Amino acid sequence: MVEADKNQNGGKKIGGDDYRNNDCWLVKNLGYAPYRRCQYCEFKFRRCLFLQYQVISLFLIALAFILFILIEKRLSWLVVITVFILVIVYGYFFNRSTERIIKANFSLKRATDALKELTDNLESKVAEQTSRISDKNKHLEELLGMKSDFLRVVNHQLNTPLSVMRSAYSMLQEKTLPPKQALIYLGSGLEAMSNTIQDFWDAFELEGQEMQANFAVVDIERIINDQVDTKRLLKITQERKIKLVYQKPSFEVPKVFCDPKKIVHVISNLLDNAIFYTPAGSVTVSLGKVKQNTSEYLKVFVTDTGAGISLDDQKRMFRKFSRGDSANNLHPDGSGLGLYIAQKVVGGCGGKLELEKTEIGKGTTFSFILPISTGQAETKEKVLAAQFKVGVRNSKNTVAKAKQRPSILLIEDQQLLVEMYDSYLRSHGFNFYSVSDVKTALAKLREVSVDVVLLDIILPQKREDGSVYTVAEQGWSFLEAAKKDPAISKIPVIIFTNLNTDQDREKAKKLGAAAYVFKGNTEPKDLIKVINNSLENIQPLS
Repeated sequence: MVEADKNQNGGKKIGGDDYRNNDCWLVKNLGYAPYRRCQYCEFKFRRCLFLQYQVISLFLIALAFILFILIEKRLSWLVVITVFILVIVYGYFFNRSTERIIKANFSLKRATDALKELTDNLESKVAEQTSRISDKNKHLEELLGMKSDFLRVVNHQLNTPLSVMRSAYSMLQEKTLPPKQALIYLGSGLEAMSNTIQDFWDAFELEGQEMQANFAVVDIERIINDQVDTKRLLKITQERKIKLVYQKPSFEVPKVFCDPKKIVHVISNLLDNAIFYTPAGSVTVSLGKVKQNTSEYLKVFVTDTGAGISLDDQKRMFRKFSRGDSANNLHPDGSGLGLYIAQKVVGGCGGKLELEKTEIGKGTTFSFILPISTGQAETKEKVLAAQFKVGVRNSKNTVAKAKQRPSILLIEDQQLLVEMYDSYLRSHGFNFYSVSDVKTALAKLREVSVDVVLLDIILPQKREDGSVYTVAEQGWSFLEAAKKDPAISKIPVIIFTNLNTDQDREKAKKLGAAAYVFKGNTEPKDLIKVINNSLENIQPLS
């Protein structure tokens, strides 16, 4: 619109006092606009309305004079004066009306052009704003979904070890579990909870932003030695007789510039992964030096002789809550956050964590680099350049009174919990079976006679791409499938989970669950009551 209002020669706005139409011969030769209407004119001189009026007026005057001469044989001065007066008066009023017409046409043209521009741009602007609103709504939905998922994951991951400890403590009080075994379960639960809490805090700190590191000059060799010594004491290291070695390099190990506390997490995580996924053999930590651009880096290698990582799993190993299939089989209790956090930490320290090499059945090497301290004043910038309640009903019986021992199938992926309830339920007169996935559970129900199913909701699920989603809510799909199968639909299913919302209880009720038991505040003896009640009342709770 602005460009359309400018003369191609003068560059002044049409309608302005300084506007000159250089396409007009008269204006161009005079050097100024002789009439005010010229401020709104874009035509060439030959198209000027007033010029056309003058030409027509002269023609009519000449015609009038010729007619008077031919008809009257003479030209009266009175006629001449009258004609000229009429021409001048008419010209004056024509000049003023022409100015108004030109100005009005100019205003109409501007309004028409503005309306056209608005019409042309309105659709695109509306589409743009709609797209922005849609993007913001989508982002908001994603954030709300992430919040919901995160809270459910935290709830499950924390309540799982808590359930182990609560159950072990309760069994210890009942004297149905030896103190030595109970202490093992309690210690394992505490360690799992501590590790999970730390992982979540680290992931929360790193989510959607750069890591905030407290940089310092660090003796990485001392940290490696401390971590190696600590991991040698792990029960799994000793049971598997894994040889854990720090291979000292031929060069003097330089200090590095990084966050000393966070880098401990990286080394610890890589060593844990190497140990957990190595059924037998060795884990070795070694060092090297590399140069990138003008900076020197210390390179740390963690090598194991374990299961290796498949090509599909390699694509997803740094994704949150995602683990490889073989990893999930070898170490089912992992949170799926370790490598994600480690990668963020190393990157935030100005380095890089990557998979160096791997081979199925032969082992894996991870490596990361950290900037070597120059001994000068270093800075971070320089380096980085319910509707139904818990299903506990009153029952006079606390042990099964069936003529035959009732059989229970526990669908649970936490092995410590499976081990505890295997011993506990058998000691209370039940046959006990357990599986860790939905597909196997459905097959098991058709193989053996089961009287009650204890069902966890959060069960790891293998995705189509080969990765394992650690917090998949597969229990719902099992319950739905079981209730649709005539052969097993009458078997009471007790939800036994760490999910504790009204929505989950309502969903369980709609799908036909017999009871809903929250692991977090249920003691084993209360679970026995629920089981016995379900055996006596083979119908869903209302």
